Parts: sequence; structure tokens; C-alpha cells
Amino acid sequence: MLKSRFNTLSGGEKTRVVLGKILLENPDVLLLDEPSMGLAPVIVEEVFKIIRRIKEMGTTILLVEQNAMMALKICDRAYIIKTGLIVGEDLAENILGNKVLLEAYLGGENKQTEPALNTGHSENIQIVN
Repeated sequence: MLKSRFNTLSGGEKTRVVLGKILLENPDVLLLDEPSMGLAPVIVEEVFKIIRRIKEMGTTILLVEQNAMMALKICDRAYIIKTGLIVGEDLAENILGNKVLLEAYLGGENKQTEPALNTGHSENIQIVN
């Protein structure tokens, strides 16, 4: 019965249910792969609030995310990967303050609500709490 109800939820609702379940389980480590993919911007903000809350509970999070600017605001350390190679790594606050790195790999510092990896290459960002 519950499974059939879950299947009727939207993508954003499913993501929030799963993150809520994670809050209840209080894991030591959490791996998240593109939790904002396909979600409306208002839902993405809510999802990142939940991820921040999980982090504040002491859970270590490995986050792979297309919305790098939003992810950098909640993480401690970040790795920028281009075609399988790490091209940048630092504390998130240092990456946010590096205009050259932001422009070259993350689409610039003003891309707050769009997916930040829009350079036409195979960049990705891994966020490590």
C-alpha cells in the first residue's frame, strides 16, 4: 500500500521522503548522486536545506551535484573533475572566492539557480563534507 502511494509522488516529493527517512536513520556516512536533478528550483532549495540539516547532525556526506554553486555553499571541501581528472580541489570557501576557477569550470560566480556546469565539457563536482 505504501509503495503504491510512493509511486504516485512527484520527483521532488520522492526526494524529500527519502531524505526524511535518512534523517530518521541518522547514518554516519551518506552518498548522494545529483539529488537536485530534474527538480524545480524551489524544491532544490528545500532539498539542500534538508541536506544541510543532515550534515549538521554530524553525518559525513559525499555529494556529486550539478548545481555546484548551491552545493559549495553547504560543503566543507570540493573536488572539480573534468573528463575523469581532478582539476581543482580546495575548501569550498576558497573555491567560492576563486573567480578564475569559478569562471573556467563552474560557469561563473553568478550562476546561482542554473546548473553550474554549462561549459560544454564533462565537468562534475564532488562535494565532501
